[in-house]
Amino acid sequence: MNRYFTAEADRLIGEKVLEYNRHERNGVERSDAELTELETFIRERTGILLYLIPQRNLYIKEEDLSGFYLDVIRDIDRIIGSFSISGTSYIAYLTQICRYRCMRYMRKKERKEQTEMALIASDPSSYSSSFTGESPAPYSASNVADASMMDLVGIIRHITKARTKTTKGTDPESVLGNILTQPIERRRFLEYLLNLPQVEDASFMAGVSRVLRVDGSIISRFYELRRSKLADKEESIENAENIAARYWKAIARLRQAIAKETDESRMKDLMKASERASRIYNRRLELLRYAKRGLSQHQIASLMGMPRSTVSNDISRMRELLRDVSHSGLR
Repeated sequence: MNRYFTAEADRLIGEKVLEYNRHERNGVERSDAELTELETFIRERTGILLYLIPQRNLYIKEEDLSGFYLDVIRDIDRIIGSFSISGTSYIAYLTQICRYRCMRYMRKKERKEQTEMALIASDPSSYSSSFTGESPAPYSASNVADASMMDLVGIIRHITKARTKTTKGTDPESVLGNILTQPIERRRFLEYLLNLPQVEDASFMAGVSRVLRVDGSIISRFYELRRSKLADKEESIENAENIAARYWKAIARLRQAIAKETDESRMKDLMKASERASRIYNRRLELLRYAKRGLSQHQIASLMGMPRSTVSNDISRMRELLRDVSHSGLR
Protein backbone atom coordinates (compact mmCIF):
# COMPACT_ATOMS: atom_id res chain seq x y z
CA MET A 1 0.00 0.00 0.00
CA ASN A 2 2.70 2.51 1.04
CA ARG A 3 4.31 2.56 -2.43
CA TYR A 4 1.25 4.35 -3.78
CA PHE A 5 1.62 7.18 -1.25
CA THR A 6 5.27 8.16 -1.63
CA ALA A 7 6.08 11.71 -2.70
CA GLU A 8 7.52 10.40 -5.97
CA ALA A 9 4.42 8.32 -6.76
CA ASP A 10 2.23 11.33 -5.94
CA ARG A 11 4.28 13.63 -8.21
CA LEU A 12 4.25 11.09 -11.07
CA ILE A 13 0.48 10.47 -11.08
CA GLY A 14 -0.19 14.21 -10.69
CA GLU A 15 1.94 15.09 -13.71
CA LYS A 16 0.37 12.38 -15.84
CA VAL A 17 -3.17 13.46 -14.95
CA LEU A 18 -2.36 17.10 -15.81
CA GLU A 19 -0.79 15.96 -19.08
CA TYR A 20 -3.84 13.85 -19.90
CA ASN A 21 -6.24 16.69 -19.08
CA ARG A 22 -4.25 19.13 -21.24
CA HIS A 23 -4.68 16.75 -24.16
CA GLU A 24 -8.40 16.40 -23.52
CA ARG A 25 -8.96 20.16 -23.25
CA ASN A 26 -6.50 21.56 -25.80
CA GLY A 27 -6.10 18.70 -28.24
CA VAL A 28 -2.35 18.27 -27.67
CA GLU A 29 -1.15 15.87 -30.34
CA ARG A 30 -0.23 12.36 -29.22
CA SER A 31 -0.44 8.99 -30.90
CA ASP A 32 -3.45 6.82 -30.14
CA ALA A 33 -1.22 4.18 -28.53
CA GLU A 34 0.43 6.74 -26.23
CA LEU A 35 -2.91 8.23 -25.23
CA THR A 36 -4.43 4.79 -24.55
CA GLU A 37 -1.44 3.81 -22.41
CA LEU A 38 -1.61 7.08 -20.47
CA GLU A 39 -5.38 6.80 -19.92
CA THR A 40 -5.08 3.17 -18.77
CA PHE A 41 -2.35 4.04 -16.26
CA ILE A 42 -4.28 7.01 -14.85
CA ARG A 43 -7.57 5.14 -14.52
CA GLU A 44 -5.95 2.12 -12.88
CA ARG A 45 -3.89 4.17 -10.42
CA THR A 46 -6.83 6.47 -9.58
CA GLY A 47 -9.08 3.44 -9.01
CA ILE A 48 -6.51 1.94 -6.62
CA LEU A 49 -6.18 5.21 -4.73
CA LEU A 50 -9.93 5.67 -4.43
CA TYR A 51 -10.04 2.29 -2.68
CA LEU A 52 -6.91 2.68 -0.54
CA ILE A 53 -7.37 6.27 0.69
CA PRO A 54 -10.60 5.60 2.70
CA GLN A 55 -9.04 2.38 4.01
CA ARG A 56 -5.78 4.08 4.99
CA ASN A 57 -7.40 7.15 6.55
CA LEU A 58 -10.25 5.17 8.15
CA TYR A 59 -12.98 7.34 6.66
CA ILE A 60 -15.23 4.31 6.42
CA LYS A 61 -15.54 0.87 8.01
CA GLU A 62 -14.00 -2.09 6.21
CA GLU A 63 -17.38 -3.76 5.64
CA ASP A 64 -18.66 -0.64 3.81
CA LEU A 65 -15.53 -0.09 1.72
CA SER A 66 -16.50 -2.21 -1.29
CA GLY A 67 -19.93 -0.58 -1.54
CA PHE A 68 -18.36 2.89 -1.37
CA TYR A 69 -15.81 1.98 -4.05
CA LEU A 70 -18.51 0.78 -6.45
CA ASP A 71 -20.39 4.02 -5.79
CA VAL A 72 -17.46 6.38 -6.38
CA ILE A 73 -15.80 4.54 -9.29
CA ARG A 74 -18.74 5.45 -11.53
CA ASP A 75 -17.52 9.08 -11.43
CA ILE A 76 -13.85 8.30 -12.10
CA ASP A 77 -13.77 10.18 -15.41
CA ARG A 78 -15.20 13.35 -13.84
CA ILE A 79 -12.82 13.04 -10.86
CA ILE A 80 -9.79 12.75 -13.16
CA GLY A 81 -10.98 15.54 -15.46
CA SER A 82 -11.56 17.99 -12.59
CA PHE A 83 -7.95 17.93 -11.37
CA SER A 84 -5.99 21.05 -12.32
CA ILE A 85 -2.80 22.89 -11.33
CA SER A 86 -3.06 24.20 -7.78
CA GLY A 87 -1.26 23.92 -4.49
CA THR A 88 -2.83 20.52 -3.90
CA SER A 89 -1.20 17.26 -4.97
CA TYR A 90 -3.23 14.58 -6.72
CA ILE A 91 -3.41 12.30 -3.66
CA ALA A 92 -4.44 15.25 -1.45
CA TYR A 93 -7.09 16.09 -4.06
CA LEU A 94 -8.43 12.50 -4.03
CA THR A 95 -8.30 12.49 -0.23
CA GLN A 96 -10.64 15.47 -0.05
CA ILE A 97 -13.00 13.81 -2.52
CA CYS A 98 -12.98 10.54 -0.54
CA ARG A 99 -13.66 12.34 2.75
CA TYR A 100 -16.69 14.09 1.30
CA ARG A 101 -17.97 11.11 -0.70
CA CYS A 102 -17.60 8.71 2.25
CA MET A 103 -19.79 10.93 4.42
CA ARG A 104 -22.32 11.22 1.60
CA TYR A 105 -22.28 7.44 1.01
CA MET A 106 -22.86 6.62 4.69
CA ARG A 107 -25.73 9.13 4.90
CA LYS A 108 -27.32 7.56 1.82
CA LYS A 109 -26.87 4.07 3.28
CA GLU A 110 -28.40 5.17 6.59
CA ARG A 111 -31.40 6.72 4.81
CA LYS A 112 -31.90 3.52 2.82
CA GLU A 113 -31.87 1.42 6.00
CA GLN A 114 -34.29 3.81 7.71
CA THR A 115 -36.62 3.65 4.70
CA GLU A 116 -36.60 -0.14 4.75
CA MET A 117 -37.34 -0.24 8.46
CA ALA A 118 -40.13 2.31 7.99
CA LEU A 119 -41.68 0.06 5.35
CA ILE A 120 -41.60 -2.87 7.75
CA ALA A 121 -43.09 -0.87 10.59
CA SER A 122 -45.73 1.10 8.72
CA ASP A 123 -46.98 -0.88 5.74
CA PRO A 124 -45.46 -4.33 5.29
CA SER A 125 -47.84 -5.19 2.45
CA SER A 126 -46.30 -2.44 0.31
CA TYR A 127 -43.14 -4.46 -0.30
CA SER A 128 -44.82 -7.87 -0.57
CA SER A 129 -44.55 -9.24 -4.10
CA SER A 130 -47.43 -11.11 -5.66
CA PHE A 131 -47.05 -14.63 -7.02
CA THR A 132 -48.57 -16.45 -9.94
CA GLY A 133 -51.90 -18.03 -9.13
CA GLU A 134 -54.81 -17.32 -6.81
CA SER A 135 -54.03 -16.50 -3.19
CA PRO A 136 -55.05 -19.35 -0.87
CA ALA A 137 -58.11 -18.63 1.26
CA PRO A 138 -56.37 -18.67 4.68
CA TYR A 139 -54.24 -15.71 3.55
CA SER A 140 -56.89 -13.48 2.08
CA ALA A 141 -56.91 -9.82 3.14
CA SER A 142 -59.87 -10.41 5.46
CA ASN A 143 -57.72 -12.65 7.65
CA VAL A 144 -54.81 -10.24 8.12
CA ALA A 145 -56.45 -8.64 11.15
CA ASP A 146 -57.00 -12.08 12.73
CA ALA A 147 -53.38 -13.00 12.07
CA SER A 148 -52.17 -9.82 13.78
CA MET A 149 -53.79 -11.04 17.02
CA MET A 150 -51.99 -14.41 16.97
CA ASP A 151 -48.93 -15.27 19.01
CA LEU A 152 -45.83 -16.81 17.43
CA VAL A 153 -47.05 -20.40 17.82
CA GLY A 154 -50.38 -19.45 16.26
CA ILE A 155 -48.67 -17.76 13.30
CA ILE A 156 -46.47 -20.83 12.73
CA ARG A 157 -49.46 -23.19 12.81
CA HIS A 158 -51.41 -20.84 10.57
CA ILE A 159 -48.66 -20.86 7.92
CA THR A 160 -47.82 -24.55 8.26
CA LYS A 161 -51.36 -25.90 7.92
CA ALA A 162 -52.43 -23.68 5.04
CA ARG A 163 -52.95 -25.22 1.60
CA THR A 164 -51.04 -23.48 -1.17
CA LYS A 165 -51.08 -23.91 -4.93
CA THR A 166 -48.07 -24.96 -6.98
CA THR A 167 -46.85 -22.77 -9.81
CA LYS A 168 -44.75 -23.46 -12.88
CA GLY A 169 -41.13 -22.36 -13.03
CA THR A 170 -37.62 -23.77 -12.93
CA ASP A 171 -35.84 -20.87 -11.27
CA PRO A 172 -34.61 -21.61 -7.70
CA GLU A 173 -37.30 -19.45 -6.04
CA SER A 174 -40.15 -21.22 -7.89
CA VAL A 175 -38.64 -24.65 -7.17
CA LEU A 176 -38.32 -23.80 -3.47
CA GLY A 177 -41.87 -22.37 -3.39
CA ASN A 178 -43.26 -25.62 -4.82
CA ILE A 179 -41.35 -27.73 -2.27
CA LEU A 180 -42.68 -25.51 0.52
CA THR A 181 -46.29 -26.34 -0.37
CA GLN A 182 -45.80 -29.43 1.83
CA PRO A 183 -46.69 -28.78 5.50
CA ILE A 184 -43.63 -30.59 6.89
CA GLU A 185 -41.29 -28.55 4.68
CA ARG A 186 -43.06 -25.33 5.64
CA ARG A 187 -42.58 -26.17 9.30
CA ARG A 188 -38.88 -26.93 8.76
CA PHE A 189 -38.46 -23.67 6.87
CA LEU A 190 -40.03 -21.69 9.72
CA GLU A 191 -37.75 -23.42 12.25
CA TYR A 192 -34.79 -22.51 10.05
CA LEU A 193 -35.94 -18.86 9.92
CA LEU A 194 -36.30 -18.73 13.71
CA ASN A 195 -32.72 -20.00 14.07
CA LEU A 196 -31.16 -17.52 11.60
CA PRO A 197 -29.16 -14.51 12.85
CA GLN A 198 -30.87 -11.12 12.89
CA VAL A 199 -30.39 -10.34 9.20
CA GLU A 200 -33.96 -9.71 8.04
CA ASP A 201 -34.68 -6.59 6.00
CA ALA A 202 -37.50 -5.57 3.66
CA SER A 203 -36.19 -7.47 0.63
CA PHE A 204 -35.46 -10.61 2.67
CA MET A 205 -38.94 -10.61 4.20
CA ALA A 206 -40.49 -10.06 0.78
CA GLY A 207 -38.59 -13.14 -0.46
CA VAL A 208 -39.92 -15.21 2.46
CA SER A 209 -43.43 -14.01 1.63
CA ARG A 210 -43.01 -15.09 -2.00
CA VAL A 211 -41.62 -18.58 -1.42
CA LEU A 212 -44.22 -19.35 1.28
CA ARG A 213 -46.90 -17.64 -0.85
CA VAL A 214 -48.38 -15.73 2.05
CA ASP A 215 -49.39 -12.12 2.60
CA GLY A 216 -46.49 -9.84 3.55
CA SER A 217 -48.35 -8.65 6.67
CA ILE A 218 -48.29 -12.18 8.09
CA ILE A 219 -44.55 -12.51 7.54
CA SER A 220 -44.08 -9.09 9.12
CA ARG A 221 -46.05 -10.29 12.14
CA PHE A 222 -43.87 -13.45 12.28
CA TYR A 223 -40.71 -11.32 12.46
CA GLU A 224 -42.23 -8.87 14.90
CA LEU A 225 -42.92 -11.73 17.30
CA ARG A 226 -39.48 -13.25 16.63
CA ARG A 227 -37.82 -9.94 17.52
CA SER A 228 -39.79 -9.79 20.77
CA LYS A 229 -38.42 -13.24 21.67
CA LEU A 230 -34.90 -11.95 21.03
CA ALA A 231 -35.40 -8.72 23.01
CA ASP A 232 -33.43 -10.01 26.01
CA LYS A 233 -30.30 -10.08 23.81
CA GLU A 234 -30.36 -6.33 23.18
CA GLU A 235 -28.14 -5.51 26.17
CA SER A 236 -25.48 -8.08 25.25
CA ILE A 237 -25.55 -6.89 21.63
CA GLU A 238 -25.12 -3.26 22.73
CA ASN A 239 -22.21 -4.19 25.02
CA ALA A 240 -20.49 -6.18 22.26
CA GLU A 241 -20.96 -3.30 19.79
CA ASN A 242 -19.54 -0.75 22.25
CA ILE A 243 -16.47 -2.86 22.97
CA ALA A 244 -15.90 -3.53 19.26
CA ALA A 245 -16.20 0.22 18.58
CA ARG A 246 -13.57 1.03 21.23
CA TYR A 247 -11.09 -1.40 19.67
CA TRP A 248 -11.86 -0.03 16.21
CA LYS A 249 -10.97 3.47 17.43
CA ALA A 250 -7.77 2.12 18.99
CA ILE A 251 -6.81 0.48 15.68
CA ALA A 252 -7.55 3.75 13.87
CA ARG A 253 -5.26 5.73 16.18
CA LEU A 254 -2.49 3.13 15.84
CA ARG A 255 -2.71 3.16 12.04
CA GLN A 256 -2.51 6.94 11.99
CA ALA A 257 0.51 6.80 14.29
CA ILE A 258 2.17 4.20 12.05
CA ALA A 259 1.62 6.40 8.98
CA LYS A 260 3.36 9.34 10.68
CA GLU A 261 6.15 7.42 12.46
CA THR A 262 9.67 7.73 11.04
CA ASP A 263 11.59 5.67 13.59
CA GLU A 264 11.74 2.05 12.37
CA SER A 265 11.85 0.36 15.80
CA ARG A 266 9.00 2.47 17.08
CA MET A 267 7.02 1.66 13.93
CA LYS A 268 7.50 -2.09 14.55
CA ASP A 269 6.16 -1.70 18.10
CA LEU A 270 3.15 0.20 16.81
CA MET A 271 2.51 -2.45 14.15
CA LYS A 272 2.60 -5.21 16.76
CA ALA A 273 0.17 -3.28 18.95
CA SER A 274 -2.08 -2.77 15.91
CA GLU A 275 -2.02 -6.51 15.13
CA ARG A 276 -2.94 -7.35 18.76
CA ALA A 277 -5.79 -4.85 18.71
CA SER A 278 -6.99 -6.25 15.37
CA ARG A 279 -7.07 -9.80 16.76
CA ILE A 280 -9.10 -8.65 19.76
CA TYR A 281 -11.39 -6.63 17.50
CA ASN A 282 -12.04 -9.68 15.30
CA ARG A 283 -12.82 -11.80 18.37
CA ARG A 284 -15.29 -9.13 19.51
CA LEU A 285 -16.93 -9.25 16.10
CA GLU A 286 -17.32 -13.01 16.51
CA LEU A 287 -18.98 -12.44 19.89
CA LEU A 288 -21.23 -9.83 18.30
CA ARG A 289 -22.26 -12.27 15.55
CA TYR A 290 -22.94 -14.86 18.24
CA ALA A 291 -25.08 -12.37 20.19
CA LYS A 292 -27.07 -11.50 17.07
CA ARG A 293 -27.96 -15.08 16.19
CA GLY A 294 -31.59 -16.13 16.29
CA LEU A 295 -33.45 -18.39 18.70
CA SER A 296 -31.50 -21.41 19.90
CA GLN A 297 -32.65 -24.91 18.97
CA HIS A 298 -33.71 -25.46 22.61
CA GLN A 299 -35.87 -22.30 22.47
CA ILE A 300 -37.45 -23.37 19.17
CA ALA A 301 -38.12 -26.87 20.52
CA SER A 302 -39.78 -25.42 23.63
CA LEU A 303 -41.80 -22.96 21.53
CA MET A 304 -43.12 -25.62 19.17
CA GLY A 305 -43.47 -28.46 21.68
CA MET A 306 -40.98 -30.72 19.89
CA PRO A 307 -37.79 -32.57 20.90
CA ARG A 308 -34.63 -30.57 20.35
CA SER A 309 -33.15 -33.38 18.24
CA THR A 310 -36.09 -33.06 15.83
CA VAL A 311 -35.55 -29.33 15.52
CA SER A 312 -31.82 -29.86 14.90
CA ASN A 313 -32.57 -32.47 12.24
CA ASP A 314 -35.20 -30.22 10.59
CA ILE A 315 -32.83 -27.25 10.40
CA SER A 316 -30.04 -29.42 8.96
CA ARG A 317 -32.37 -30.80 6.29
CA MET A 318 -33.59 -27.34 5.38
CA ARG A 319 -30.01 -26.07 5.00
CA GLU A 320 -29.25 -29.00 2.68
CA LEU A 321 -32.42 -28.32 0.70
CA LEU A 322 -31.61 -24.63 0.29
CA ARG A 323 -28.06 -25.50 -0.75
CA ASP A 324 -29.33 -27.98 -3.37
CA VAL A 325 -31.93 -25.56 -4.72
CA SER A 326 -29.52 -22.61 -4.91
CA HIS A 327 -26.90 -24.69 -6.72
CA SER A 328 -29.07 -26.40 -9.29
CA GLY A 329 -32.60 -25.00 -9.18
CA LEU A 330 -33.76 -28.61 -9.13
CA ARG A 331 -34.17 -31.09 -6.38
